[in-house]
Amino acid sequence: MKGVRSFYFFYWCSFKGYEQMTKFVPGLNKTNKAFWTTLGALLLCGVAILDFITGAELSFSIFYLIPIGLLTWQVNGNIGIAVAFISAGIWLLIEVI
Repeated sequence: MKGVRSFYFFYWCSFKGYEQMTKFVPGLNKTNKAFWTTLGALLLCGVAILDFITGAELSFSIFYLIPIGLLTWQVNGNIGIAVAFISAGIWLLIEVI
């Protein structure tokens, strides 16, 4: 029963946080999905370029989560899953090269 209560607490906190953030940034809900998709693609390209430039010395794999999370949150879950697979492919390609 303790796990269920903590889940509801987390859900309540995340909802309140989203509600407060939409009040803080009033135009956040009014932006177009094409804008978020373009921004996510640009972020993904930026992370991939930085990952390629730094080489094997630094691991940029955690930064691939930024465009994945952004697109999942603002567009929908299916786009987030697709971007996750694309990010994994890009990361693998960069590591092999």
